[in-house]
Amino acid sequence: MRNPVEIDHIDPRWSEGRDYQLVCGLDIDTNFCERDNRLNIQKSNRFLPWRVAYDEVGSIPVNPGDLCQFLDCETGEWVLEEFMGNWWFKQTKNLCGNSRGGQIQRELGLGMFNPERSNLQIENSRKNGIANRDNKLGIFNPLNRQKTLDGAAKENAKRMRPIVVIDPNGVKYEHASLNGGARFHQISAGLLCLVLQGKRAHTRNFTAFYLNV
Repeated sequence: MRNPVEIDHIDPRWSEGRDYQLVCGLDIDTNFCERDNRLNIQKSNRFLPWRVAYDEVGSIPVNPGDLCQFLDCETGEWVLEEFMGNWWFKQTKNLCGNSRGGQIQRELGLGMFNPERSNLQIENSRKNGIANRDNKLGIFNPLNRQKTLDGAAKENAKRMRPIVVIDPNGVKYEHASLNGGARFHQISAGLLCLVLQGKRAHTRNFTAFYLNV
């Protein structure tokens, strides 16, 4: 299980082999920020050049919604925008390992986008389900019936909470429930649930977080 709090580099570290990384984050205290693990997953390793001047509006971008002057990659101008807002996510969609990796896998039909692997996973899941049913294991064990019902009710309640899903291109989508988001993006509801719980960084390069209402 992931730690509930993680250390984030405001300016991310350089990773060898990443030709799309813009900066080399400094290992100094002012560059470290404690974040809730779900928020850290949402931010990923995205970075957009920013500046702060004493005579200008803006602050160091630490928390979502902080106003700061960011570099507009399309115009080359400095603009005042919200940190981790819709504009920020659109600007950084091609500056993130998850996004670039997802684009490459999707274009080349690799990993989770490989049709043969997807079919194999479906077949293995079906076989495992049949074996558990025949051997009365897991949810098919009569002794686990009430636990299964209680767990299903609790999970269903969680899945009715509104969520935000961020696709591999950095576009955010709001959904009324976990299941609705999973169906819309054609991804596993179970794996998406693990992302929301902070136990998994992403599923098929989609990240997500619960929407506070």
